[in-house]
Amino acid sequence: MKDKKGHHLLDGRVQIATAPEFRKLVKDMQEKKQLEKEQKEAWAEERKKKASANAALQHQKAQQIKRYNEDMAPYQEECTTLAADGVLKKFWPKKPTHPTRGRKANQSKPLSPDSPPPLISITHAHYIATPADLTVSLDDDPDDSEYKDFEDQFNF
Repeated sequence: MKDKKGHHLLDGRVQIATAPEFRKLVKDMQEKKQLEKEQKEAWAEERKKKASANAALQHQKAQQIKRYNEDMAPYQEECTTLAADGVLKKFWPKKPTHPTRGRKANQSKPLSPDSPPPLISITHAHYIATPADLTVSLDDDPDDSEYKDFEDQFNF
């Protein structure tokens, strides 16, 4: 038996469904339908996140290329004047690097919104090497301090 949307209510065998069994079958089918709907919504949300990340990346890339083109205009003018003056090409200024080509292109990638924050290394006090002449004794008795002459200078 099929409902209006073509879902099978029964598995094709002849079954006698009492009211509680039938309700259970319908309830299971509705739960399955709800789970599928939620899964589709989750996939749609992931697609939206990816699309927004790609749009941000494309926007950033377009801004970099625009800046590169703005940097190339004075460079080309300078090169034409140097060529007209007869300056050897090896003495010309370096060409600005292209933002999407070469080794430097791989360095500046934006972080995706789902990526974890970058790890920040924390230097622990026991890993720091200090020279012996900079080591300060933290005794309780101020009379023993070898730096007592400097104490008055640093009081603010």
